[in-house]
Amino acid sequence: MLKIDDVHTTMATRPLDVVVFGATGFTGVEVALALARGTAPGLTWAIAGRSSAKLKFLAARCEAQSMDHGTRVLPPIIVADLSDEQSLLAMAQKCRLVLNCTGPYRYSRGLCMCIYGWPSHRCFLCKHH
Repeated sequence: MLKIDDVHTTMATRPLDVVVFGATGFTGVEVALALARGTAPGLTWAIAGRSSAKLKFLAARCEAQSMDHGTRVLPPIIVADLSDEQSLLAMAQKCRLVLNCTGPYRYSRGLCMCIYGWPSHRCFLCKHH
């Protein structure tokens, strides 16, 4: 069982501040491109999802978007799948905050269970029609 001091130490030593999970969906793309346009200095972030090919394409779009705004950001890629608990846990252990852009959320139970069992913050984002 983790103690509160362990949680703070663990969170402070993670390599990423934010992971955008479900980054290749509608909402995820918008979030990733917004981060690429205006990332605060020092903020470390990555994109995550099921498809390595789609994530590579999005990373290239983020890089182009950031260069249009005077910086160069090529976000790291994390391949993770809601049906693979180990990949979700590995993703959660790399960051302080998971922005869940997957949907519909009824399929995100595995992500919630992994993150509740590991000290990461989480945020669910979606676009409602």
